[in-house]
Order: sequence, then C-alpha cells, then structure tokens
Amino acid sequence: KGRRAAMGSCLDVSEHKQVEAKLERLGSAVEQSIDGIVITELDRTIAYTNSAYSKMHGYEAGELVGMSIISMSAEDGLPGFEKVRNDLEKYGSWSGEIQGKRKDGSLFPTFVSVTLLRGAKGDTTGVLSIVRDITDRKYLENKLIEVDRMKSEFIANTSHELRTPLQSVMGFAKLLLSGRVSDEQKQQEFLKIIEKQSEHLVALIDDLI
Repeated sequence: KGRRAAMGSCLDVSEHKQVEAKLERLGSAVEQSIDGIVITELDRTIAYTNSAYSKMHGYEAGELVGMSIISMSAEDGLPGFEKVRNDLEKYGSWSGEIQGKRKDGSLFPTFVSVTLLRGAKGDTTGVLSIVRDITDRKYLENKLIEVDRMKSEFIANTSHELRTPLQSVMGFAKLLLSGRVSDEQKQQEFLKIIEKQSEHLVALIDDLI
C-alpha cells in the first residue's frame, strides 16, 4: 500500500563454523608437527611447507614456495626421483630414505613418505610429502654397527689370546703324561713353561673380568 517494509534472510552457518574450526585445528597441527610437511604442484614446484620443513632445510617460513622440490635433495639422489615417480603412478604413494640438502649445501638423511593428492573428481591435484630428519637415528645405527664390529674383533682376539697359552699348557702336559720325556731337566723345563703359560692365562682372565 505504498508503505515502507523490510525483508531479511537468515542462513544457518553452524556447519560452516564447524568446518572452519576443523580447518583451524588441522592447520595448527600441521604447523606444530615435528615432521616436515610439503605440498608440491605436479610440476614439482613447492606450493606449501610447514615451519618444520623450512627450518629443517635452513630456510625461513614461506621462503621455499615457488622453488623446485628437486633442489631440496642431494644431486646424486636425483635419479631416485624416477623411482618415486614410478611408484606414485603405480601405487599412489612411496616411502624411503632421501639425502636432504640444506640452504648452505650441507646434506642430511631424511625418511620421506609421499602421497598423491586427489581432487573431488579423483584427479591428481598435487603431491604431499612428510619428511623426517633421521640424522640422530643414522648416527645411532652407525654406532651400533661400529660396536658390533668391535665386539666381533674383541671376541676373535680374545679367543686367540686365550687359546695360545691354553694350547701350550695342554701340549706340554700331554707330552709329560705320555712318558716320552725321561730327562728330568727337560721335565722341569716343560713344567716351568706350563706354569708360565698358566700364569699368563690367569692374567688374561683377570683382565677380562
């Protein structure tokens, strides 16, 4: 009737708010992860990295965006990308060790898990990689290998050191017991050798204990 009126609409955004909260939690978890997380485009250009990945490679946050993921690994590791690519095409994922490369050029061992990212229609939209610095683990592995080598050498050397005087004692004892040594002077000489080697054997055992 010519009078002014107002019309409004109301939209329930509860679901939208829930999605926002989930995304916020997910983003916080990704940023706080101790593992490096990097998303690359199909052309291997870095689209996103979390703080751990950037720090791991000696870069500031966001500095890696736009760079090639290939530059993050050792030169001699590049042929390995063919294996990664083949496994991704065949299985959709790959995991294994890669020599990472820092900004200053230094290398360090990493364990990487790579997964293809799929869109709503199932098309490949990018690649997600989770990277862990395994420098400490490799150090411990190498230490264990070294300890195992030293243990083997110790056992071999100890076995040799113990056998030598023991064989001497047994040899001269058998010779005396056989009755073939009638010369008393020779018998005394052999007994002194047995005594000396026995003392040496006792000293070796004391050292071991």
